Amino acid sequence: MRAWTVLLALAAGALLAACGGGGAAPTPTPWVAEGTPGQGGCNFIGLNQPKRMLWPSIYLGKPAGALVRFHDGEPVPISFQVENCGTEPVRFTYASSQRYEIVVEDDDGNEVWRWSRDKLFTQAITEEEFESFTSVTYFELWDKRDNEGNPAPSGRYTVTATLVGEPGEGVGGVSQSIAISP
Repeated sequence: MRAWTVLLALAAGALLAACGGGGAAPTPTPWVAEGTPGQGGCNFIGLNQPKRMLWPSIYLGKPAGALVRFHDGEPVPISFQVENCGTEPVRFTYASSQRYEIVVEDDDGNEVWRWSRDKLFTQAITEEEFESFTSVTYFELWDKRDNEGNPAPSGRYTVTATLVGEPGEGVGGVSQSIAISP
């Protein structure tokens, strides 16, 4: 009977260690949030499940690779997902109703487009709690125009998404390179 109890406990621990998401996401270092372009998922080997860990990922509507390509007239869909891979909830405090930021920079690091640039946000301190083993996804569409409304020229760009709340330690930005071509 004791052997069955131990076996059942090991099976339950292994089930908890694999935190959904699927795919071939790399195994993150415990306690460190690390984003992978186009791949969500919290995958852990063994029973070393961290208590608090948020995992950001970004998906641009096409299979992830070193460089995702878009043609003129084709908008860029941006899906930013944050998963709580830990065993405890993580609470974020925000200074306004803004929850995230998306920035597009050219190859020289110059800001081309900022999602929040033309937005107004309620100025109130709010909180959001990420329950254990849950995720939240934010979706925006970039029409490939710069902050002044001009079409972005052909070239290479980096799309970066971040949470803007505190505690920001552990959830940095996650980026994906894209190319715009005629």
